[in-house]
Amino acid sequence: MSKGFTLIELLITIVIISIVLLPVIIVLTRGTQSGRMISTREKALFVAQQEMEKMLSKKGVALSDTIYQIREGSSFFFVKRKIENKEGLINIIIVVYRDTTDIPLARLKCYKNEK
Repeated sequence: MSKGFTLIELLITIVIISIVLLPVIIVLTRGTQSGRMISTREKALFVAQQEMEKMLSKKGVALSDTIYQIREGSSFFFVKRKIENKEGLINIIIVVYRDTTDIPLARLKCYKNEK
């Protein structure tokens, strides 16, 4: 009678443990990635709200379309501001991106009375 495990038994045990642990590791990794993405979107929405408040507080200033970079904490965002004049109302659109080619992280739209 031999003591210990054979090489085949050890390999089978490692394969079984790997099959069980792999889904757990994948779920934990995706959860962490989702948490980071939510945090980034919250920061982008905060930036969009700040920029919209700045635009709404300006009175008698000519607003124009522009793209600029802004820093929020340790993150950098690109802010795209679009202004449309529609029958006495100014339509202000603020869109925030991680970089200029990304899908928007936040988008706000508001009308401002021109008077």
